Amino acid sequence: MSKDKTQKVMDSLKRKDEQIAQMKKDLRDNISFEVRTPMSVILGYIDLLKMTELNKVQIDYLEKIKNSCQGMVTNIESLLEYSVNKSETGSLNLEKLKQNKLSENIKALIVDDDIANRELLKEFLGTLGVESDMACNGQEAIDQFQKNQFDICFMDIMMPEVDGLTATKYIREKIDQKTPIIGLTAMAENEVHDKSKQAGMTNCLRKPIDFFRLKQEILKYVDK
Repeated sequence: MSKDKTQKVMDSLKRKDEQIAQMKKDLRDNISFEVRTPMSVILGYIDLLKMTELNKVQIDYLEKIKNSCQGMVTNIESLLEYSVNKSETGSLNLEKLKQNKLSENIKALIVDDDIANRELLKEFLGTLGVESDMACNGQEAIDQFQKNQFDICFMDIMMPEVDGLTATKYIREKIDQKTPIIGLTAMAENEVHDKSKQAGMTNCLRKPIDFFRLKQEILKYVDK
């Protein structure tokens, strides 16, 4: 076989390897997203339920459910060759959350195409005394920024019509350069976090959301 033919065969094999690697990456990303998105809602409502009046047995049951859910995410991530970011899935200090109300007159915008995620964040922010409006996609977020002023925005990255990155970039260029915009993502790749910074997001958190971490974001950027 000539050198040219050998090189063509090698190039073809290399392209196939790259395609297979990309297909594997896409599969891992999709599975991670499909697991983390609903799990974020489940874990969030478990934490909110623990803030209500419960007896010790009920609290113990909820803790076991939460630990099992977190364990499932960890196991799936391990199978997908991802490492779980423990800083975003740690235990929530509910007592501290219950005791500390934030300053009055903080207004937030919640942007997520999943109604369960929107309502969950609204419930949580309400426990902190934060008023919140909601939008179901990036275009609605842009419209909200054009009409209203917010102290902080929680923006899902993957949404139909106009995604969170596109919406944030437009908001930064045309409307508002200062309001903190915190990205929320179920994706695991560092590339997503890099793109969020490039789009103008203040920070990016990975689902399932640690609500104590969300409170820290508000304290860091708004309630100083």
